[in-house]
Amino acid sequence: MKSVFSFLLAQLIMLTGLMAQDPLWGLSYGSSGFDYIADMIVDHAGDIIVTGHFTGDLVIDGTTVNQVDGDEVYILKTDAAGNLLWYHTFLGTGTDRPGGLAVDASNNIFLAGYFYDDLDVDGQSLMSQGNADAYLLKIAPNGNIVATLPISSPDQVRAGAIYHTGDELLIAGSFRSSLTLGGTTLESNGETDIFLAAMNPNNGSINWARSFGGAGYDWFGKIEKSPSGAIYAVGRLGDDAYLGNLEANVVVGSEAFALKMDATGEPQWVVMLEGEGASDDAFDLALDADENLYIAGKASDDLMVFSTEYLYNFGAEGYLLSLNKDGDFRWMQMTYTEGTSIFFGVVLNSAQNRVYAAGSVHDGAAFNGSHEFTGIEDVGLGIVTFDTEGTYLESVVLDGPGFDYAAALATDGTDLYVGGTYGEGFAPANLGTYGSEGQTDCFVGRLDVEAVPNNLSEAVSPVALMHWNMHQQELQITLSEEGPADVQIWSMTGTLLANRSFRREMNWTLALPVGLYAVTVESVSGSYTKLIQVLR
Repeated sequence: MKSVFSFLLAQLIMLTGLMAQDPLWGLSYGSSGFDYIADMIVDHAGDIIVTGHFTGDLVIDGTTVNQVDGDEVYILKTDAAGNLLWYHTFLGTGTDRPGGLAVDASNNIFLAGYFYDDLDVDGQSLMSQGNADAYLLKIAPNGNIVATLPISSPDQVRAGAIYHTGDELLIAGSFRSSLTLGGTTLESNGETDIFLAAMNPNNGSINWARSFGGAGYDWFGKIEKSPSGAIYAVGRLGDDAYLGNLEANVVVGSEAFALKMDATGEPQWVVMLEGEGASDDAFDLALDADENLYIAGKASDDLMVFSTEYLYNFGAEGYLLSLNKDGDFRWMQMTYTEGTSIFFGVVLNSAQNRVYAAGSVHDGAAFNGSHEFTGIEDVGLGIVTFDTEGTYLESVVLDGPGFDYAAALATDGTDLYVGGTYGEGFAPANLGTYGSEGQTDCFVGRLDVEAVPNNLSEAVSPVALMHWNMHQQELQITLSEEGPADVQIWSMTGTLLANRSFRREMNWTLALPVGLYAVTVESVSGSYTKLIQVLR
């Protein structure tokens, strides 16, 4: 029986993800501290631009950049083959962060973010006028800094999401107290409010500016403008708020929302995701040609969306929600996991009728009672594929021994680019092993989505859904079909520890030591083995 167990375990580890997307290349970089990716885009020439921050001495392309203090900003550009073309670091004595990226038709790059105290931008020193100031940089395709625009407030202003369209640049962020943009002075209603401004990308002049918010901490995670002129945004509200003339009510904690505005920023509709947790988020947004929205985010407890409750298990759940241009519900998918699963990024491939969501995936994460991720160490970098009608298609997990996650996704219309963070070491597919310079390092990779057959493969449907409920201290198993079935629990050395029979559902209270176990379910539908982490 040990030989059978060893075979099942080997198969289980090999099939952690459905590797239909073949990685073409990958590169890594990092510092002695914690390093992150904030945003990533592909320009019209097919080059990839990535921005983020680092907290130690950064090693990139064999060169070490010494940290000044706190968090420092970087931006880099590679070609489609993964060759590094150039990079910049922007250093200061306080906390410095990037927000969003955008490109224009000439492949000029716009980078928005914020800094405390001071920030050195290619020899130009920016000094904050309040607690924190925002910045907007324009960078030529060859990496030269074209323009630097500081955005100041008497208290605090942070720039995040930006979007370039035609002859207009949209920039969004948060501010406290007051903020003057052009001839418009905005006043906050509480802790931090959202600002949204349209500016001329050539000279930085403000066309119009608006603010939204309530008594809590409010922000936009992503903004996009459609060819029809409508502006869409997703983000988070920390309390009840007015968005123009629209009232948005927060039930508990902070809640995710989606907002549609006209071309001048006047709100048209708002959709709230009513959660029972302390912190729910909407991080990213993609639009298709019909202006259907695809929203990626995180739920920290059960989530109520259009009168349907989506159940949370433990830690955090990742969700992907689709709305139409009128704010009506289309579909939603949410994980059910034993730890932390979050979707940070989403991109659309209309030619292949596919939506990709990426983030962190915990071992045992499932969709609608099936499609489980198994054999993941700690947390893996996960990419999940759906069709545009919400049907689950396939998954890829890039996993190492530490906490790994995808922070951003981008596409050139053919291939998929993923940017993420890994800890302790990383060995995605057959690209070799990437060591870590410090606590966490960054990874950027290219995946070939054309390798996926046009005839969609059937979704994985395991014999049973099972997970360890840490609160109840029990193994919970549900068969996909009526039993009977036998369940066996094995140690990682192949020793049979316990076995039972059941028909459809079982909650098995176990006094097992903390550790990793292999659980095998055998029924008339077949045999299924999964690694279960017992926690206290």
